[in-house]
Amino acid sequence: MFLANRLSKAFLIILCTGFIYASGFEIDGDGKLRMRFVEADRETLSGTYGEALKTGFSFRERLDLYAALPITNFLRIEAGIRISNEEVSSVHTPPEYVSAMIPFAWWSVVLKRGSWQGTIGSYEISFTPLTLMRWDLKDNPLAASGCGCQVSVGGIDSETLEEPREDYQFEGCKLEYAKSLIDLKGTFARCQFAEPGNTYARYLAGGRIRLVPELFNRVLVLGITGLRLTDDPQSVTVAIEDPLCSDVLGADVVIPIIGSFNAIGEYAYSIRDDNLNSSAEAIRYGNGIIGGINLAHEDRINADLLYLRLDPYFSPFYRSLSYARNRQGFRTSFVYRGLPVFSRQTTVSAYLKYWQEIKPTWNNAISEWHHSLADFLIGTMALNLSVFSDLKSEFSYEYRRTQRDDDQMSLADEGIDKQTMIFGFQIIYEFTFQTKAVLRYQYINENDNIGSEAFKAHIPSLQISVRF
Repeated sequence: MFLANRLSKAFLIILCTGFIYASGFEIDGDGKLRMRFVEADRETLSGTYGEALKTGFSFRERLDLYAALPITNFLRIEAGIRISNEEVSSVHTPPEYVSAMIPFAWWSVVLKRGSWQGTIGSYEISFTPLTLMRWDLKDNPLAASGCGCQVSVGGIDSETLEEPREDYQFEGCKLEYAKSLIDLKGTFARCQFAEPGNTYARYLAGGRIRLVPELFNRVLVLGITGLRLTDDPQSVTVAIEDPLCSDVLGADVVIPIIGSFNAIGEYAYSIRDDNLNSSAEAIRYGNGIIGGINLAHEDRINADLLYLRLDPYFSPFYRSLSYARNRQGFRTSFVYRGLPVFSRQTTVSAYLKYWQEIKPTWNNAISEWHHSLADFLIGTMALNLSVFSDLKSEFSYEYRRTQRDDDQMSLADEGIDKQTMIFGFQIIYEFTFQTKAVLRYQYINENDNIGSEAFKAHIPSLQISVRF
């Protein structure tokens, strides 16, 4: 609360200074308002991405205001403040300014000179899905059609208005360099403040280099990323959680093959120590691999076929939320934009992902006793139709299944067969390019072999988004 009040005052100071020295002063903002009703045949249920949902009516609103004050041609001060009535379990310190029922503000100083740009204060950054990325947008099936209407994803409380995005928000400093054949990013962040009896101070440091030379008149992309996240055991004497250290080193590549086809791949190696105060606990090592073929034709067609493998102990702290460790399998997606149907512009998308456990997981821990593996399947189809120039409609259907056979070693009845069907329909009306209203209906039908988690839910909602 103290930090939020200080930052709120800083935002107001910049705002007032900007009005006094109005030359070049900028102010803009984003506003969201959502009314939603959840009707279900049980009190506790999970939403589209497994988040907890509350039955009944809810009204959520958010206003983000941004101000920028140029000091010189290469130096500017930026600030932001959020006012919201969204509910979250706690007020999170950086890296993520999630919603809170109090004003929350942030600021930054940006220095840009030629190909260099430095930021001190608050900034957003992401690298690759296996190293540093909040959400891989290509691994988000219900948003595959590109309408950007999803409002809750895995790891985000459904009572907020957060949407899928790649960047994390940190506090610290960021350095960037960009040229035609190379770009560099470096970051140092204070991710967590020390709270006696609760948490240690946490720091993140690392960087990424990306080379983009030409190969047979096609662009070749080569990237190397390295990150270290560590707690400071000296920052507090007693804390609920043990201090940890997480390192990750990764490399990624995009190789042109022929026409619009590219071979893509990413490899990452992680080292994780979950208790810096103890030498008895094991340090975990793991590999992460993504590889396959991508088709990208102008802005109309985007498709890929990928093999994915994340070892049981592959666990970089800020890898993409959509990739679970201890999984291997395949993912394919297809999006065709601008398909003419009855003289209307239509977007068609499909998504299929199949995962299997590499080792049995019981109570979120790798088991050496059980031997049965779980399978995970998710498939989606969506159709986005432009009825008029400013009115669009979208239909989507998704099927999910989680299955585990009875364990042959323990001879116990441990089988799982959980199936979920999600039907969605929404109408999007764009008042202007930056202002739209989304009327949405979603039906969720979840069944399992036990019956204790089965439910049916009807979820109508209306969301209005404004940018100015």
